Amino acid sequence: MPAAVSHYFPEQLLTIIAAQLGGLVQSSFVSAGLFDQGLITKPQILLAMLTVSNPFRTLRRNLPTALAIFPLPIALTIVIGMQVARLLTTVCGIALVIFWMHCQI
Repeated sequence: MPAAVSHYFPEQLLTIIAAQLGGLVQSSFVSAGLFDQGLITKPQILLAMLTVSNPFRTLRRNLPTALAIFPLPIALTIVIGMQVARLLTTVCGIALVIFWMHCQI
């Protein structure tokens, strides 16, 4: 991985991303363990949580709930609209965190 990218996204973040498949509680325990060992920083944990949490949350919660309430076309419109809004917000958040980390160097 290039040095510029590995400074913000070290390989230990893959462990957090994998733990997010199990949920937020599991990934927070993994994050705390990696932080206690000094392998990652708090901003890097925030980046990992921002990067992956939205797609998994949608597949586990939002899509089934919308399909249970609304007909398929409306449910997909609602979920896709929510995802686009979340994606834009998340990308802005990730950019702000990376900018803040860059300014701290």
